[in-house]
Amino acid sequence: MQINYCDLCNTPLKEKEYFMLYISDPKTPKCNDIKEYYDYMKLVEKSVKEICPMCKYVFDKMFELRVHRLSELTEEINEMYNLTSLKNPKERKNGKDKK
Repeated sequence: MQINYCDLCNTPLKEKEYFMLYISDPKTPKCNDIKEYYDYMKLVEKSVKEICPMCKYVFDKMFELRVHRLSELTEEINEMYNLTSLKNPKERKNGKDKK
């Protein structure tokens, strides 16, 4: 009997209750012919991680919080952008608005 373990937390994986995780570099591989494609797929197969549902939940939550925080930062930037600009220092001293 073969028992598989989560590659992140080492808990035993139940049958059909695990996820496959693959992370690659942002650059796209150059696969000009079928042999290069097969070689790349072998590399993918070796670097895939099997993770448990709890680890997947942690990954999902991490990305959800990241997206939420990015949206908060975007709102703050938009509020700062919509603020009225300060007057020229000369105009503030005299108190006169030039038209």
